[in-house]
Amino acid sequence: MAWTDATATYYWAGTDADEDYQNGTGGNWVSSTGVVAGAGLYPGKTAAHADSIVLPSYAESAITVNVDNSAGGGTIVDVTVEDGFAFAIASRAAPLYLKSAGTGVWRFDSEDNGDIWIVSGTAAVAAIHVLRTSSSDDALHLVFGGAAATLANIMGGNVTFDTNLFGVTNLGVATVNVNRQSGGSEPTVNIDAPVGTALNVYDGAVYWNGGTVTLLDERGGVVSCEKSTTARTLTNANFRGGTLDLQTGVAETVTVTNPIAVLGGDTQNIRWDIGQTVSFT
Repeated sequence: MAWTDATATYYWAGTDADEDYQNGTGGNWVSSTGVVAGAGLYPGKTAAHADSIVLPSYAESAITVNVDNSAGGGTIVDVTVEDGFAFAIASRAAPLYLKSAGTGVWRFDSEDNGDIWIVSGTAAVAAIHVLRTSSSDDALHLVFGGAAATLANIMGGNVTFDTNLFGVTNLGVATVNVNRQSGGSEPTVNIDAPVGTALNVYDGAVYWNGGTVTLLDERGGVVSCEKSTTARTLTNANFRGGTLDLQTGVAETVTVTNPIAVLGGDTQNIRWDIGQTVSFT
């Protein structure tokens, strides 16, 4: 089976070429060694189509190739990691390097897989939904280099918005919601890139390591700063509960531009360094 010259969904499932899988997914079934029946590796397509990628629960081995369509003619719209996908998707040395189409939805729903490294070097992604990821540290790494992603809902697992990968500077995410799904584990999020509209934290742990945050709306959980000299700016903040720790060990490393609006919670759970200017309304 050769690549289809049309917009399509490609299913990645290790090395098996079982025709039952192929038939069950409409034929666009890709292994780590090529398309079923062998016709080269993705991103072999050069036509300007907007494709989707699914990493299904029935995969039988890990993807071992460097998937890079950054120079290809096509773009990737949707990325789906299904519940039960049990293999590493990429690595820092060989990330899943996707040219995003700007309207896609990326959905991660598996706590069995290994680390995931994805670089989007073109258009923004409309929405990222993280229900679960591996329990390993920083299991999901994301970089958006062509435009800031529009929305990220982090409902479980460990997610890092990396500063950069392979020279691609992360332009960040407009809105990040951190709120675990019902019955799930609390998410852990590392913010190394700008949040342009709002960082809304309901529970879980958010580590602010770099970049600017235009608005923090904290209703629960813990938001804390990495102990480093990296400059960070918080323009506006609403504190309704949880813990807000702005201490870095270095005075004036974190700039809080406007007074923090205290709308609930205990102000003793707002902490900052000696010499740092923080005021409340």
